[in-house]
Amino acid sequence: MGQERHLIIVDDDTAFRESLRTLMRAAHLFERISLFADADQFMRWAKSAPGAETLCDLVLMDLNMPRMNGLELLRAVKVQWPLTCVFMLTIYDEPAQVMAAVSGGADGYLLKGSDPETLLQDISQATRHGAGLSPGLTRTLIDAVRLLSPQPVAHPPSATLSARQVEILRALSEGQSYQEAAQGLNISLDTVRWHIRKIYAALEVQCAAQAVAKALTLRLI
Repeated sequence: MGQERHLIIVDDDTAFRESLRTLMRAAHLFERISLFADADQFMRWAKSAPGAETLCDLVLMDLNMPRMNGLELLRAVKVQWPLTCVFMLTIYDEPAQVMAAVSGGADGYLLKGSDPETLLQDISQATRHGAGLSPGLTRTLIDAVRLLSPQPVAHPPSATLSARQVEILRALSEGQSYQEAAQGLNISLDTVRWHIRKIYAALEVQCAAQAVAKALTLRLI
């Protein structure tokens, strides 16, 4: 039997937190679901967890919380547990907030007002092997880059990518997982991962969302 899938929800809205847990339980995406009312409560638990580069399979984190907000908590998590997958939760779809979340290392961006089917679709992708970034983040990211960076930025020398790497980035920008990109390009998953590492180094980024954002800004895709 495989290791149980673990979801963490950090949100100060009790009603939303509980409704999201109910939705996740009904979908059977995770065997374990942990709830935290704020960043302080979550960090106390996280610091007592066994040492690892990831805390769980997915963290759903409210962007607007009292004291330490979601962006501050996101940065803290990515520094101490860099492989932890974090999706930001917010009421508003503001371009500046999207870019701030991506810059902080967010792997996904979900609107609280989305219908349950959309939330489940995006969260389900995060649980799939080799997911790149959530479709919800893909849509808002493209709009945010177009609004905040209307003019193309000159390509730095390090941003030279191969045709294959541009194809992979384009696939990620369409919301495809690494596995889907591999199948679509008729290459192996390991080859996709090799290219992803090269892309991160060339663009000087640390996650798929940052890679897509930078590629969009540089008009590489």
